[in-house]
Amino acid sequence: MPAKMTIEICFEEEIENKPVDENAPLLPKRQEDVGFEEFNGASFTGVVFNLSTTIVGAGIMALPAIMKVLGLVLGVALIIFMAFLTEASIEMLLRGVRVARDDGNN
Repeated sequence: MPAKMTIEICFEEEIENKPVDENAPLLPKRQEDVGFEEFNGASFTGVVFNLSTTIVGAGIMALPAIMKVLGLVLGVALIIFMAFLTEASIEMLLRGVRVARDDGNN
């Protein structure tokens, strides 16, 4: 309890020491006024990394629920089956890229 009181006292002292302009806007008119650098958006690599980690993270979080519902044997079998489906879909994507690349060179 005393730590909370100390934090509140420090916070109140910070507010009291700052000069207040009643006519000042609540938000800055431009981002440069508060020192923001211009942001041109995320890079392609950053977007791919974020999307990949989101997908993998969601899959990993679902694994315990799969095992609980299906049991150990059926759960492991389903994970192996999904691994084969994933490998097949990656193979199809790579074939499509190769075909598109070959068509672009002709």
